[in-house]
This record gives sequence, C-alpha cells and structure tokens, in this order.
Amino acid sequence: MISKKNKLTRISFPKFSDPQKRWSGEFLSIQYTKKQNKEENTAFAVVIPKKTLNLAVKRNELKREIYDVASVLLDEFSKNGISKVVIMPNKSKLPIDRASIKESIQIFLESI
Repeated sequence: MISKKNKLTRISFPKFSDPQKRWSGEFLSIQYTKKQNKEENTAFAVVIPKKTLNLAVKRNELKREIYDVASVLLDEFSKNGISKVVIMPNKSKLPIDRASIKESIQIFLESI
C-alpha cells in the first residue's frame, strides 16, 4: 500500500495552469508534472470514472492494484523528476491484470 504522503489530495491535485504532460499506453493513460525543486515528494492519484467500471467494488479493487504497483516503483518516479502523477486505465482494455499494469508503468518510465 502507498503511504498517505505519496497520495494526491483534492487540494494538491494538478491544476489546469500547471505544466502537465501526458502519456498513453495500451492499458493506462498517465498525466504527470515535473518537480519544481528536489524536495518535492512524488504523489499519485488513480482516477477511474463510473463510466469505465460501474461497480464501486471493481473500481476500488483496480485502484488498490495500481497503487500497489506504483508504490513498488516509487523510487523510479522520483529519479525521473516526477512530482504529481494521475493514472487512468483505458476503458477498452478492461479488466487489467497486475502484470499488465506493471509493464505499462515501466514502459512509461523508460519513455521519459
């Protein structure tokens, strides 16, 4: 599980005025911002709309899996200078298994 300091709150969620970049892979879309200074923590949010998965149980289960994989790769996000990360699964590729999530995030980290 990811620690509370590494989760984005509603207040710290990236604003439209923040310089953001996007990446889209086969299973995940990732929106991120670069660190302004070295002391910033890397923080994550997983967004799964109701239109993507109707049942809250399924949405929460997928969120937990994505957070779990992201927490393992937290150091790699920090090394690449990423501060805020919003991860969204692609609706057309659901359901997603843990290996596909990890592979997509690793491809994202290599492409930066």
